[in-house]
Amino acid sequence: MVRRFFAEFLGTTIFLFVAVLATIQIVSRRQDPEGVLMVALANGLGLYVGIIVSNLVMPGSGHLNPVVTLVAALRGGIGWAEALIAVIGQLLASVLAARMAAVTGGIDVDKTHVSIHWGGANTRAALTGFGEPRISPLVPTEVGFALEMVL
Repeated sequence: MVRRFFAEFLGTTIFLFVAVLATIQIVSRRQDPEGVLMVALANGLGLYVGIIVSNLVMPGSGHLNPVVTLVAALRGGIGWAEALIAVIGQLLASVLAARMAAVTGGIDVDKTHVSIHWGGANTRAALTGFGEPRISPLVPTEVGFALEMVL
């Protein structure tokens, strides 16, 4: 179980560090057309390296996502205790990776405020503070819930 924890922790940290850092760099430079492609490529590369590293530590791991791990447990691919350990590793890794990416990207995590717009004034979300996604006060609760379900 310790190998599963470290496998998921290392893989998820690598994947999310690359993905979040790429997003920070693109958002801070405001490069829209090229930026989307760069973030997509960085996500793919980070995911690939994360899965490889995770599987080198423990073959059969590399879920890197709590939902994937829970589905594997539901289907009987891994035990529930092992799934719980993996999810804890993934969640801790996400906090570490976001903090590392923010520090590396030069973001003051205590004063972070990024607004993300999805095509209109009524579909706006804001990222306020470190690791706190919040729906903008301009978005009704029902719309925010629907966005979370779809996205």
